[in-house]
Amino acid sequence: MDLNQNNMDRLEQIKNIADQLIGQGNLNIVDSAFSADYIAHSGEKTHNGHKFIKQFAKQLRTAIPDIKIVKIEVLSQAANFSNQAFYVCAGTAAVIWIYDIIWVWNKGAQNKKAQKAYKQTHLGFYYEPNFNATGLSYTVNF
Repeated sequence: MDLNQNNMDRLEQIKNIADQLIGQGNLNIVDSAFSADYIAHSGEKTHNGHKFIKQFAKQLRTAIPDIKIVKIEVLSQAANFSNQAFYVCAGTAAVIWIYDIIWVWNKGAQNKKAQKAYKQTHLGFYYEPNFNATGLSYTVNF
């Protein structure tokens, strides 16, 4: 079974559980479908366990007795894809950045060697004792 098929099976399970719990009012599904340490967040409140789920489903069905589940959309799949794409892009950028740092360092080292060699062959400093003078010479190759 591939990942997409597994995700589709899970989506069908979620749809079935939601329909039985909310649409049909079957509270017995809670024990088999939800973890005993289930946590739900509502604003700043946190609710725990099966008791909360059953109470919420009862209150919802009491307030809206003919409620039907029409569509369930899993938003986390799109978010997971975006999150994964972000990390792939960030990782690629980090590799390119490190490569650039190494490339610039290498070019700098090559340039420093070339600059030193160039100075040694093209620039000169001299002292002329007959005239008590110093000077700077520069060689240009044609």
